[in-house]
Amino acid sequence: MTYLVGILTMKTLDKICIPRRSVFEPSRRDEVLDLTDMLEGNINASNFLEENYLTDGMKSLLREAFRSFQGMK
Repeated sequence: MTYLVGILTMKTLDKICIPRRSVFEPSRRDEVLDLTDMLEGNINASNFLEENYLTDGMKSLLREAFRSFQGMK
């Protein structure tokens, strides 16, 4: 459903936030992917990044970590 607010149209939350399929897989429900697990090589980095939303904080952390790895300040 769509609501009119002033002259703008707003979609309801269920229309804009669609969970990925793996959220409903019984084998994945209890699995928590942790950034430390990725860094220690316990989980595949591609899988981690596909399953997690990159917040601005995480983007900053990864950017600064890779700058550090390259010897940049």
